[in-house]
Amino acid sequence: MYSKVFIDDFSALGDRLKATLSGSVFDRKFEAALRNSFKGNPLFTLNMQHIALTSICNCFLEKSKLEKWLLDYSDRIEERQGEVLAVMAGNIPLVGFHDFMTILAAGFRAKIKLSSKDSYLLPYILGVLFEIDDYWSDRVEIIDYLPLCADILIASGSDNTASFFENKYPLSKKIIRGSRFSIAVLKGDEDYVALEALAKDVFLYYGLGCRSVSSLFVPCGYDLTLLSVSFATMRSELTSDDYLAAYRYQKAVMTLESKNIVDGNFYILARGGNLPPSMGVVNLFEYDNLDEIKEFVQTNRNRLQCVVNYDSNVSFGQAQFPGIEQYADNLNSLEFLLQFV
Repeated sequence: MYSKVFIDDFSALGDRLKATLSGSVFDRKFEAALRNSFKGNPLFTLNMQHIALTSICNCFLEKSKLEKWLLDYSDRIEERQGEVLAVMAGNIPLVGFHDFMTILAAGFRAKIKLSSKDSYLLPYILGVLFEIDDYWSDRVEIIDYLPLCADILIASGSDNTASFFENKYPLSKKIIRGSRFSIAVLKGDEDYVALEALAKDVFLYYGLGCRSVSSLFVPCGYDLTLLSVSFATMRSELTSDDYLAAYRYQKAVMTLESKNIVDGNFYILARGGNLPPSMGVVNLFEYDNLDEIKEFVQTNRNRLQCVVNYDSNVSFGQAQFPGIEQYADNLNSLEFLLQFV
């Protein structure tokens, strides 16, 4: 019964959000949430918020996908009085939505600590969910502090943040995610359509997501001309002064240091460099054969979130749109939670 209620209500949530996003239904609270999010975090442009919400509706909240997701767990899912603390990051809009949804799907109550960088969208969504079924208003609590203890914890952030939570909650049963990065492999035969899709993998959300492609592996002697043309299609999306200031700063520093760079006029292609690179910078690595890629992936497997166009099901343009069963850090959070029932 609980599983059916969850699926029915969350699919209804998806339908309501789709209607609002399409403009067929006007919701003043929705418009206010978007404006306040952008005001509080200029990197959350209105269009990028729309993209994030549309992705959640299409990838997570369709009824058939919810049913398939929970099918193998149906005999273990029921309402529980246990509580899970979710501490959410704020690097991209609603990055913690899957954790929130998974906690409720497993039957637990959710206690949520939002990032100050993303504190408007989820409360709006909760309001819609509570209108659909007030049952959920007793199952979710948003807090503005970190409790002294937590029986079960799911937290995401930087490596420093991860270390903090490891020390603060040593006895908790927990998933703690630190920094990860993503790469894409080019073979040299990609057409413009593929490279335009890659541009979205790189620049959507200003490249700040762990699934954002921040490093490119290209064959030795690769012609960057077509890449530059396709990347230019994302220029109009990158309107934040903070991002452009970061790009200009990195350009000045790398020029002074005589680094081997290619200036894309709103991004820097830098040969080699830190992993992941700074905002406004995309790393470029040349390879002679794919064995070099294999070695890199194996060496960095605990730091990689996804690898586009290489021995995986992540194709160009899909890095930022994970399916409901593509768990962050490849840790099945639903299975994790259900082991404690």
